[in-house]
Amino acid sequence: MIVERLVERIDWHALRSATGQSGFVPGAVSELLGAATATEAEDAYWKLDNDVVVQGQMFESALWLVHPLLVALCLPRPAFVREQIANLLVEIGCATPHERELAAGGDPLLAARCADELRAGIATFYGLLDDPVPMLRLGGLDLLDVTERDRGRLRVVASGMRGDQDAKVARRAIELSA
Repeated sequence: MIVERLVERIDWHALRSATGQSGFVPGAVSELLGAATATEAEDAYWKLDNDVVVQGQMFESALWLVHPLLVALCLPRPAFVREQIANLLVEIGCATPHERELAAGGDPLLAARCADELRAGIATFYGLLDDPVPMLRLGGLDLLDVTERDRGRLRVVASGMRGDQDAKVARRAIELSA
């Protein structure tokens, strides 16, 4: 309920996305949060991923999506929903402004502003490292890679995950602890 209120307060129709305006965002977020299956969560993810952020490039609506997604990541949701939320946050955190976004007068510092907004969730990202779901641990590492300014702290924590039972998590931890 709180996430929906945070989303509703934004004038999404005034924000740019790949298809023009972002009026679809509240419905896609609602679908993601209410997903009853992994397939439903993935379908909702793609509605946001292919419009708010596309192939490593984002539009202004991405910035306004970060805070509601951070809140949603902290709330009790099925693991498959939380995984897609973490995936979206990683995509946004790693993206740069789309050429069309910049050509439309968008903020050239959009990526930095998104990273600043993401830093509000750094404690949550550390918490993901203890999650029983491997993809959430991996998402936590990826999000910390984007947001953690104290690289020594990240290296120490990642080095303790080098032996993670999931090979992808262990590989990422090795990369970050080097």
